[in-house]
Amino acid sequence: MAVLDTLPGITVSILINGQSAEEFIDEGEEIDGPLAPVTVVKYIEAISDTEFAVKASVHPVFWENRLMVDDILFQVWVDGKCVGGTYCRNEIVDISVPWFRMIEGFYGKDVIGRSTLNPFKFADVEIVEVADKVIIDKDVKAAAALGQITVEVFRVAVVGAEIYSQGVLPSQALSEISEKAVKGRALSHGTAFGVTKIAPQRSTRDCVFLDGKDKPLAYFKFRYRSKEALRQLLVIPRSPSPDLFDTLPAAERERLAREAFQQQQSPKPEPGIKPERVVKRERSNTGIVDLTGDAPTAKQRKTTMQTPIDLTED
Repeated sequence: MAVLDTLPGITVSILINGQSAEEFIDEGEEIDGPLAPVTVVKYIEAISDTEFAVKASVHPVFWENRLMVDDILFQVWVDGKCVGGTYCRNEIVDISVPWFRMIEGFYGKDVIGRSTLNPFKFADVEIVEVADKVIIDKDVKAAAALGQITVEVFRVAVVGAEIYSQGVLPSQALSEISEKAVKGRALSHGTAFGVTKIAPQRSTRDCVFLDGKDKPLAYFKFRYRSKEALRQLLVIPRSPSPDLFDTLPAAERERLAREAFQQQQSPKPEPGIKPERVVKRERSNTGIVDLTGDAPTAKQRKTTMQTPIDLTED
């Protein structure tokens, strides 16, 4: 559940399979720009072909800190496309109890006028190599907001009569995108729209932005990625390296374990007691020779030098 510290009581969360998605933050990310003070950025895991919804809530503490009870607009954008929103009306809401609404997809009408819903769902995006500059430039624009759900919260005044208009279903997410257009952002998913369902009738009304369209009370960003992409971004820790021992064959593991056990069971010398010195002796042909003493001196062989005699006659 994303919360802005300076705006207590306003919360937004993403529901997957009816449960609030676990949210992560990038500790090293710095938020800049004019909307930085009112911006919250969260990361969530995208599960392929799984439906999701946006839950917008207003709690009583929000009204306690307001001088006036205004209408509040939650406007939802997915992958850079506006897909709808919801009003919290001051004239019909009980400010003493929590209020919430679900935005589950794109609401429209079928050919016979029935209200319909195309639910949001995560769709895989394949990163491919492309050499065509025209395609790359097109993908750069498409990738700018890909993989992001944005919810803007405005203070408004709802005006005019209810309108039951038929909107145009936004285009589906790209199934593949150029690697050069991604630029190391670890994109993995986009948002697609599921099979059309019949839904309760919904209407819309015009409104006046009391602070202007460029000054929201809060700006919530949910960047959705696969688990592996979140690891690449270091948003969640990488899986620990496997233990090499576990990769050995069972017989080798048993042998090493047995040797380690036997080594532990071997008696160890008591501390402070030195093992007795063993004198090594070697047996010779004439008896026992003590090798611990000085080596015997080799006996010098005696030689006699005689003066040569000249046997030649004069």
